[in-house]
Amino acid sequence: MNSKFFDQLGKLSEAMVEMPFAAARSMIAPNGQGGQQELQQAGWKAYDAWVCLMSESANSLYDSPEVGASVGRSMEASLKWQRMGSAIAGAFFAALWPAVGLPTATELTELRAEVGALRDDLAVARLEGEEARAAEDTQRPSERQAADALTAMWNGGWIPAAPFVAEGEKDAPAN
Repeated sequence: MNSKFFDQLGKLSEAMVEMPFAAARSMIAPNGQGGQQELQQAGWKAYDAWVCLMSESANSLYDSPEVGASVGRSMEASLKWQRMGSAIAGAFFAALWPAVGLPTATELTELRAEVGALRDDLAVARLEGEEARAAEDTQRPSERQAADALTAMWNGGWIPAAPFVAEGEKDAPAN
């Protein structure tokens, strides 16, 4: 233990002795206000002394080479136990996955790659379909207008090309 620890211990002892006297003075004080403030100051002094003592205790504990060596050994041992547990779990589950019928990590990786390729193929097909529809729309505008008029009539003004705007509202100024 160092001298700072004993200095802080002395301050805490002094504050703990001062506390009952401050409490007694606060009860005897004629208006109660001055004694109450003195009691509050004594309480804060004791609190500060306690916090400083605990801080100094922790500092001296962490400063100790024995504690550092002990914590280092325990960390090393816990990491060894963790590695051993991971190896045992890996060996156990490696034999269990095929028996249960669950896929392995490599199978899941391959499946993710296949799903990604299918997603890309679908995006390309969707773009090609949109381009083909756009080409059709430019080739026969009169047929498309007739189909839009019929669709709008049946759907109360809703047109698939413009789902939230009625045909008459497209050109109308906003109010």
